[in-house]
Amino acid sequence: MNRCSSPLRRAGTALALVVAISPEIARAQDTASKASAVELFDHATQLIEQGKVGEACPKFSASYRLDPQLGSLLHLADCYERNNQLASAWGSFREAEELARKRNDERADMAQQRAASLTPRLSRLSIVVPPDSKVSALELRLNGTSVPEVQWGAAAPIDAGAHTIEARAPGYETWSASVDVTGETQAVRVQIPLLTPKPVAERPPGAAPPLPVSIRIEDRGASIRTLGWVGMGAGVVGLGLGIVFEVQKGSKLDQRDRVCPGFMNCTVPQSKEIQSLSDDASTSHSIATGAFIVGGVLAAGGLAAVIFAPQPELRTEAAWVYPIIAPDVLGVSGGTTW
Repeated sequence: MNRCSSPLRRAGTALALVVAISPEIARAQDTASKASAVELFDHATQLIEQGKVGEACPKFSASYRLDPQLGSLLHLADCYERNNQLASAWGSFREAEELARKRNDERADMAQQRAASLTPRLSRLSIVVPPDSKVSALELRLNGTSVPEVQWGAAAPIDAGAHTIEARAPGYETWSASVDVTGETQAVRVQIPLLTPKPVAERPPGAAPPLPVSIRIEDRGASIRTLGWVGMGAGVVGLGLGIVFEVQKGSKLDQRDRVCPGFMNCTVPQSKEIQSLSDDASTSHSIATGAFIVGGVLAAGGLAAVIFAPQPELRTEAAWVYPIIAPDVLGVSGGTTW
């Protein structure tokens, strides 16, 4: 009993240690993140004092991502405003106001006032997509970031500087344009044109044309099927003859029965006629039986030959391969026929 339970006790002990240690590991990682965030924040503050505002903003942003403190976010928003990134500053102040109100922090009003002071100074960009330009699966990108369809046509705040707008869709050439926002309160409007379909890949000049394809039909079962159809025809004829002679037999028997009904008190001539008609009926029956047997065998054999004979096969004697060079396409094309 002790031998069996010992491994279980060890496993339980190990599991308990893991459960106990996991929060400590998480706290250690959290402490490391906070320490890195403080170091980045201090470095960014030093850069601000040195007048290196452009270098300080990314460090404030990284500090806030590691440890999302309200103070870091407010310093980031202030840094953006100093660096003339008014749209980023406005958005950060708005985010700081929302965070402060959730935490009942008195700095919420200050963040609101700073955002309000930036609102009349903002430049705005509208990306307009006319109905004729809205092709299937159209995607818009601003500086490499996808623009959701709900934002198309909206005048969104934008920082000063150069910006790239792209429009792309499957099967169309990518369209792009650059706009330069040089100051404050600018209203920039970009209209997306109808995209140009990509050209269909064609055989490049100088490439060898496809070879003419020669198709040959191999039919090893043709003679077998021909014999099969002949056999089926002969079988039908044999079955037809069988029916004819069977009818003739019945006719002879009917004549015999009318010569001397009941075969009672028949005269000599009548007896001879009865015998002759009986012989004729017997002969017709024999012929009919033979015709049925032969016709059935021929018909069945012919049908089997038609069904099980080898089927025709197509043989191609040419194929082709040539390169394809087109926008966004590089490869080869080829084929054959069967």
